[in-house]
Amino acid sequence: MFLTGVFAYVVLPYTLLTNFVALEYIFLGAGLVGVAFSLEVDDFDGQIFLLCVLAVAAAEAALGLALLVQFYRLRGNVQTLMYPLIKAWVFFLFFYP
Repeated sequence: MFLTGVFAYVVLPYTLLTNFVALEYIFLGAGLVGVAFSLEVDDFDGQIFLLCVLAVAAAEAALGLALLVQFYRLRGNVQTLMYPLIKAWVFFLFFYP
């Protein structure tokens, strides 16, 4: 699920809605890893981690959808033309050794 979200975030067309859904997949994939690990070691920390991740994801979704509505009101569409440049900058910032 995590890799599906990363693939969708990088490859799919540049609309804000697809990027928000891809980020939700990334959050849920990270949460599932925490739950699987907590079940493996008989500890509840991973499940508590999942609850925190879901709370952050819900807040992010609400804020993202509000921004999406404002973006649509301003521009009339949700296509982002400068988004590949922003994605390349974020990739360089976080993943370049």
